[in-house]
Amino acid sequence: MQNKVVYIHSDELERLGNTGTHPAGRSNRVHSLINSLDLLDISGQESEHGSALQTGLQRVHVVAPRAATEADLLRYHSKGFVDFLLEPTQTAEKRMDTDSEGSDYDTESGGSDASTSQSCDSRPSKKRRIQQTLADRFGLKDDCPPFPELSDYTKLIAGSTLTAAETLLQEAFEAVINWEGGRHHALRDRCSGFCYVQDVVLGIDHLRRHGKKKDTSNETGSTSSSNRKPRVMYLDLDVHFGDAPAAAFKHPYRYSSPLTSAQERQPKPQVMTVSVHHHSPGFFPSTTEAGLTSPTSPTPCTISIPLRRAASAPTYARIWQTCIEPLRTAFEPDYVVLLLGMDALAGDKLVDGAANWSTKGEGGVAWCIERVMEWGCKLLVLGGGGYHRANTARGWAVVTSTLLGRDIPEDVPPHDYWAEYSPSFQMHVESSTYLVFRAIRYNYEAQSYKHCGYAAGAKDENTDTSLDAVEQAIDVLASRITEIMAT
Repeated sequence: MQNKVVYIHSDELERLGNTGTHPAGRSNRVHSLINSLDLLDISGQESEHGSALQTGLQRVHVVAPRAATEADLLRYHSKGFVDFLLEPTQTAEKRMDTDSEGSDYDTESGGSDASTSQSCDSRPSKKRRIQQTLADRFGLKDDCPPFPELSDYTKLIAGSTLTAAETLLQEAFEAVINWEGGRHHALRDRCSGFCYVQDVVLGIDHLRRHGKKKDTSNETGSTSSSNRKPRVMYLDLDVHFGDAPAAAFKHPYRYSSPLTSAQERQPKPQVMTVSVHHHSPGFFPSTTEAGLTSPTSPTPCTISIPLRRAASAPTYARIWQTCIEPLRTAFEPDYVVLLLGMDALAGDKLVDGAANWSTKGEGGVAWCIERVMEWGCKLLVLGGGGYHRANTARGWAVVTSTLLGRDIPEDVPPHDYWAEYSPSFQMHVESSTYLVFRAIRYNYEAQSYKHCGYAAGAKDENTDTSLDAVEQAIDVLASRITEIMAT
């Protein structure tokens, strides 16, 4: 993919990402590290750390995003939700009203004093009660608090992924990266899971409607019809289930096994969603859809692959070969939309030990990217979760360099946030090692020594038995998808 990789970025997108995307300041770390590795084509200028750019190296072509229009957002979101988010004065008013009722959304001030100055019998005005109700209705609370530039953020985040999809349709480009995209939890009429706008669905929808079937004239064994519609495979590797895209593209037609004659005549699914994620009771998003997809599902192109705690590179390598590759072969996509939330990496404290992925080695992030590149599909790469800022920057820098076919140094190069990569200052993220060792402790009451076991790190809890169950279900689903797409 040399000279065919695009990177969506602008100073305004980075600025809004710093304030509107959790954790705050992540965007600065990501783009600063990638720039310090000399991976961006910035027209012969010096990089931010002051050294002259090397010549003869492949770099990504930087494209500035456009802002999404109201019409763009209405392709997925409800009219009431869009009107509420895009009203320029709404955000400030909602913030004032929320603070006046004592919410803890304002983390800088730790809450407003206004609520304590009112008498216990006083009530907010009707206007304030209505606005607070709307904020609750549209999910602007808890993990999605309102902030002053939410309207601009909404338009530019959605627009960045639409720009990425539009750019990917150009013949000159094979892959487009948008690390500010990937808001896969935002619902049609509600913010959710740190996500305010559903850019992922909008991007997939654009490729589905405006893309074209890839040229398979030189391939053998293809069952694709020459006049079929383009197909998009959405592969979500965030540690959380990709709930909104799965729901949005669940095929409206149902299929049995074997197919009936009527089902054979139904329109073919254009989108297949595959989410590989951690799943356990209470883990966000807590929905039955996040469990293993039944092999008899009436919608076999909507697939959930749940993993147990601390999935490491060997688990991803196995799942890739036994599940993802067969599904890709069955569906024969023309485009791949890959969501790479780096909350699946080891060390992300927000997910409480649920993840243990690494960036290198068989089954690591770079290895998975190389496998996707072998498919020969046009590729749209999005961000997503990632709550350890330094590790997220590491992971996405590794992906960017892999798409370029560039080697990167083992050590983090000097740049503005270099100190945050302590203590290792290494570019790659390793899986946590599960260690068990013994210590001897003297028990004064019993006047004897006692052997005590200690454990550190994270153990991959995905066993042969648990993965066998996943693989058996996916094997049936892949066979059914092959039958559906071939008829």
